[in-house]
Amino acid sequence: MVLLLLAPYLYGVFTYSEIDRVRKSPELLLLGVLVVFFLIFGGYSIDAWRYLTRFTHDPLSFDEEWLFWVVGHSLSELLPNPWPLRVFSAFAVGLWCLAVLRSTSSQQREIRLWALSFIPLMPAFVFSLGNAVRQGLASVIILHAAIFLMDQKRWRFAFLSVLGVLVHEVSIVFVAAVAAMRMPMPWVRAFLLISPFVSFIAVWTFAKFDVDLASYVRYAGHDEGTFHYIKFAVYFSLANGLLFLSTRRAESDHFHLMAKAFALTVGCASLLLVYEVPFERMVLYSDVLLPVMLAMSVVNLKLGVLGRTWLVGGLLALGFAFWTSDSVQTTLTEGKAHAEDGRIQFYKIPD
Repeated sequence: MVLLLLAPYLYGVFTYSEIDRVRKSPELLLLGVLVVFFLIFGGYSIDAWRYLTRFTHDPLSFDEEWLFWVVGHSLSELLPNPWPLRVFSAFAVGLWCLAVLRSTSSQQREIRLWALSFIPLMPAFVFSLGNAVRQGLASVIILHAAIFLMDQKRWRFAFLSVLGVLVHEVSIVFVAAVAAMRMPMPWVRAFLLISPFVSFIAVWTFAKFDVDLASYVRYAGHDEGTFHYIKFAVYFSLANGLLFLSTRRAESDHFHLMAKAFALTVGCASLLLVYEVPFERMVLYSDVLLPVMLAMSVVNLKLGVLGRTWLVGGLLALGFAFWTSDSVQTTLTEGKAHAEDGRIQFYKIPD
């Protein structure tokens, strides 16, 4: 991870002539490192047993997301546990990296390096691609669909969107947010501003009629505290900041469209703000849009060597705190025993 974060700094400090032999294809090197990470350490997450158990059953017996289960079942017949999950996670992060390359030109190598280095700092890298694999894979598929839509290739957007929903049906919310990214800016700002209050008003209103909305929202009963309000503040601030920066760009510019898609996704997640886990799961979709926008913002700052040094130092500190946190360690390693000791065959699919 240290090398990943240092790559953009080294790229900015040295000249082409000085390190040309070292970095013929630094983007592919970073892509390879991220993919190999999941091929080595993937498959041991806290929810690994849920996937590995279902992979052993008839995939067509499920009434949802059958495309994911068909592929997972096929992999489980070819590979030992936990390799099916490793393949899914590695494939998903590979698609994420390719989306970064697709959304930038070959002349924007510094942006590409920054963006690829930001990926392992995104919560979705751990909690979606490393654990909630269906959501992670669907989100990066829809990210590719979004790039097609930015280039006015609507049929390709539609095809990949359907593919993403067949992997994870809740991803239709992300599809809707991306599809609306050409919405006028005032509407986007209004939606982002109003959305956090919707769930609180709805819960209060329906409670007057003895209707519990939590019974209709998946994972609504999983509440662990109020930490998600801090997450909301971070994403809400990021959305407003990116919208402000996007006003300086043309409406057809990728940054401008991504900023609106990000804000709309955060807004959709905020519709569920009263429920901790649903909000946190939904807001993870927006993470796949962030690396490129953050990279463009950093490059536009035109920092000198000292500024880059301070920035990279801050990112290293942030990365260390993130990757050593109990939440990340538990999420990625809790299921190791489930995947290795053979108990997986004796589990029953939960209702």
